[in-house]
Amino acid sequence: MGKSRATSDQGRRVRERRKMELELIGFLGVGLVAVLVSIGFHVGIVLAFVGFLGIMLVQGPMAGLRCLTLIPYGTCNSYTLAIIPLFLLMGEFVVMSGAVANLFSASRCWFGRIPGGLAIVSLVTNTGLAATTGSSIASTAMTTRIALPEMEKFGYDRATAAGVIAAGGTLAVLIPPSIFLIFYAMLAEVSVGKMLLAGFLPGLWNALLFLFMILAMAMIMPDKMPAGPKSTWMERLKSLKDVWGVLLIAVSIVGGLYGGIVTSTEVGGFGVILAFILVLINRKFTWLKLREAVWNATWSTSMIFMVVIGSFIFSTFLTLTGMSDMVADFIINVDLPAIAKFTGIILVFMFLGCFVDAFSMLAITLPIFLPAIDGLGWDIHWFGIIAVVMVEVATLTPPLGVVVHTAKAIAGPDVEIMTVFKAVLPFLLVQIFTVYTLYFFPQIVLFLVERANL
Repeated sequence: MGKSRATSDQGRRVRERRKMELELIGFLGVGLVAVLVSIGFHVGIVLAFVGFLGIMLVQGPMAGLRCLTLIPYGTCNSYTLAIIPLFLLMGEFVVMSGAVANLFSASRCWFGRIPGGLAIVSLVTNTGLAATTGSSIASTAMTTRIALPEMEKFGYDRATAAGVIAAGGTLAVLIPPSIFLIFYAMLAEVSVGKMLLAGFLPGLWNALLFLFMILAMAMIMPDKMPAGPKSTWMERLKSLKDVWGVLLIAVSIVGGLYGGIVTSTEVGGFGVILAFILVLINRKFTWLKLREAVWNATWSTSMIFMVVIGSFIFSTFLTLTGMSDMVADFIINVDLPAIAKFTGIILVFMFLGCFVDAFSMLAITLPIFLPAIDGLGWDIHWFGIIAVVMVEVATLTPPLGVVVHTAKAIAGPDVEIMTVFKAVLPFLLVQIFTVYTLYFFPQIVLFLVERANL
């Protein structure tokens, strides 16, 4: 009896030691990914490399090789993921159609005259682009090229204008057809269509809060954000004929998904057709532009697929080590109120956002946090929007702040990058406020999701 008990205790200690070793390997893997990504290696390659080595270390070379062959094939063969190249191509066609200039011109007619009006115009332009391109960098770049000279002509401070445009550009991260929402849906294994719908109302809420912040800034510093040109009612009404295409595409995406008329992949194909028709109607088609649009969409698709493949391999590695379960158990069982746990997760996102890009931040954190979110009873779609809003924060946070650097690069060398970061600070506070309003009022996220015919 005593010998049997001793053998049992010894076996238990061996299992516990093995469990601790696996969890340590998991933590080391996460740390290695963070270090390699922060010093400039491509996130997709890093995730795949570390995940592959980790799987080989935990389960042997053959297991690692199986993951390295089966996961890339399964990812590229996914019908659902076809939505990514379709949405990217749709965005390229929207930009090709000249919609950016039309959006800006129409918005200027309606909002330009009020204090801070041209800043609001840039926000409206970015919101419209967000609903048709899904790319924060593209939205920021195009709006900066068109809006910044106009804002400067009417007396706007150049750095402040660049900061306002950069902040508005982040809306493309949240408003469908956001690539980040699709990326989250893949990792969380939830409906892409529901995830896209979940971002619609929070995106509009975020844009509305940005608008209030612009009005407040215009009141506080009217010399840096003066009123713009005045337009007649006839000019305002005429301007609407130039934006019908963008509105039609945006309504088709949200309406098609909400009504269950089309699947998420089908709505991507439908959007491409509408955007290409818009190019033809606006007489912007050339074979050279078509080749550039297809090439840009193909290149971006390749980069995103590398990240998705790497994320799946890395997620498999973390699951095998048991690290995700350990972190989930800690978050669930720690004796703290739910709001404190939520704040802790937000702080992790904010910290990582200072050092790694947005895709890396999601790829590192989601395999760790998602089991805990499920255990806490929080809705998985709701948490996806929280995570994506924190991606918005990451794109504005120094020193990376990719959309800030995009706006600054177009603004020119005479604008200091830190002055642009200073200009976006009020909008960072708005983002944090947005996160907590979504925490206390989750129906902002779930209203469309729960009523959609999906």
